[in-house]
Amino acid sequence: MKQQYQCLSLVAGANLKRLIREQHMTQEDAAEKLLLSDGRCVRRLIHDGIKNIDEIQRIADALGVPLAEMLKNPLD
Repeated sequence: MKQQYQCLSLVAGANLKRLIREQHMTQEDAAEKLLLSDGRCVRRLIHDGIKNIDEIQRIADALGVPLAEMLKNPLD
């Protein structure tokens, strides 16, 4: 069964998880790259979503992907 995402913030969180996996990083590695305090912050973004478009853009830039990559359907 495919998961459905009801809001863009959760889509961004799911894509963050996918991108971390694709770039062979741990959540702690991602926290360092995203200038967050620790892996718990990354887990929170993945689970609760990324609610601010500026934050989504900042994360996309840090990961070296276009903003559209953060907002695409993670199930495709």
